[in-house]
Amino acid sequence: MPTNRLIAVFIALFTLICSMTLQAQQDCPNSSVFNPNTFYTAIYAHELQQLQQALPATECMTQMTPEEKQQYDALRIYLYLQDVTLSAPAESAQRLLTQLSVNDNIAQLALYTQLLAKYALRTDDVKQALALTHLLTSELLPQLSGKPLADAQLAVADIHFRIGFFQSVRDLLTPLLVHDDNSLALQAAVHLWHTPRDEAQLSEVLALLRSPKTQSVSHSVQARATFVLAKQAIEDNQIQVATDYAEQALAHAEQAGNNALILSLQLYLAQHGTNAQRESAMTRLSTLPINAMASADQLTLTTLNANRANENGDWQAASAFYEQAQALNQTVSRNKALAREYASFQLIEQAKALESARQQTVLQNLKVEKQSQQQLIYLLALVCSLLCLAILVLLFVRKHKDAKRFEHLANTDGLTQVLNRRAVQEYAEQVRNEFAQTNKPFVLALADIDHFKSVNDTYGHDAGDIVLTTFAERAKLLIRQHDAVGRWGGEEWLFVLPATELSATNGLFERLRKAVAEIDIGTQTLNVTFSMGAVQADGQTDVTSLINQADELLYKAKRNGRDQLCTKTS
Repeated sequence: MPTNRLIAVFIALFTLICSMTLQAQQDCPNSSVFNPNTFYTAIYAHELQQLQQALPATECMTQMTPEEKQQYDALRIYLYLQDVTLSAPAESAQRLLTQLSVNDNIAQLALYTQLLAKYALRTDDVKQALALTHLLTSELLPQLSGKPLADAQLAVADIHFRIGFFQSVRDLLTPLLVHDDNSLALQAAVHLWHTPRDEAQLSEVLALLRSPKTQSVSHSVQARATFVLAKQAIEDNQIQVATDYAEQALAHAEQAGNNALILSLQLYLAQHGTNAQRESAMTRLSTLPINAMASADQLTLTTLNANRANENGDWQAASAFYEQAQALNQTVSRNKALAREYASFQLIEQAKALESARQQTVLQNLKVEKQSQQQLIYLLALVCSLLCLAILVLLFVRKHKDAKRFEHLANTDGLTQVLNRRAVQEYAEQVRNEFAQTNKPFVLALADIDHFKSVNDTYGHDAGDIVLTTFAERAKLLIRQHDAVGRWGGEEWLFVLPATELSATNGLFERLRKAVAEIDIGTQTLNVTFSMGAVQADGQTDVTSLINQADELLYKAKRNGRDQLCTKTS
């Protein structure tokens, strides 16, 4: 009898151990979830839901192979890049970074490197992002071919697009427009729409984005493609079409569960949607953690909050938001400048390393082959020539940078940091010349701050300077990227608004009117108004005549009581 009991206890313990092992295997999927082919395909095609389901619990790491652990860390980084509500996976990023040197699979290494570079950009570590991108372009891309090469080109172009290396984007992505992988071709088209080589390429990109190919890709890619079509509709002044496309893009992004893309779309709707869409977008954006967003998105959202506070008459909140926007704008500008400076440094260092390696090889060959004294003298002369050439190149680069800086100074008003009179007039001439090709209407508007002389006489010229600089800063925040504002003289400003109907000037006037209604000069807050005259060009009238017409309309507004807009079609 005791023996039977002992056997029964043993069987019970064995059954318990087996059931625990089976439960652990059920809770922690085996390596088939991390099948390399499906894993990489899902990431490059942005199959977000499939990847979210594939992410195992952290506790399962003890059962993973080293390769599965790398895939786990890469997946966490990818999901963070697609979702602003997730915490930054700093531990996964650090662990994956330390494992790059021991990975000899080039396709895996290219994927992990581009994910780490995008993570570094998201966390404002621009130097790290550029160093990883340099590794991708200089060492990994030459070793890839076929679809892995195309995937890596798209990833590098995405990073270069975010830091403003647009020529590199065009070089990398133009060949991908005809790729037989629809997802790759469409993602290339999305980027190239923002930086087309010419009008012909823009037409090719739009044709691809409107083609039936969009039906065969993931919801994330469909959302990106439809989002671009919404932006194109805005460029064409088709407001209703743009909002319809934006709603479609939002539906795709929500179906994909791509929170990062949803954020971009909500920011877009908050700026360009209908009143109901704007209100809904701002409500949704208010629930997101702003500090988890990229700096550029934080800047856009903070500017929207400032404008909204202005519209609601909450001047104290608006002022606070404007200060935050200025700080964020400095961060974004600093990151872009650092990216360009660091990239230039990397190119110079690469050139030096290549030159040094070449010299060592030449010298070694000389010793081995026991060349004559004449050959040695020739080599030294060649090296000296190359060094002189390198010095000349460096001097040329420095001169080019100085020329750029002087060009900026020559085109910028020293006080307000907007375009000066000559530069803004040249831009107006450029827009008029483009009218013959695009046939899109444009508007020139002259604005003048009302009773500005009394500000100087009553509060002093320092207060007047504050009013001028504040007016310029807030005007720049309110106009579009391809619009321009310049100081025409004294307290007078010229606005150049390409691809704009005259009726749209009313909206700009009202927004700017609210934005500058109260300006803090330190000791007190001034109530500031301005008058504006705007004329829509017909492509026949020269810029000087258009400005004169706008000037006449401006003074008509002054005569009619100031603080108003007068318009006319030329």
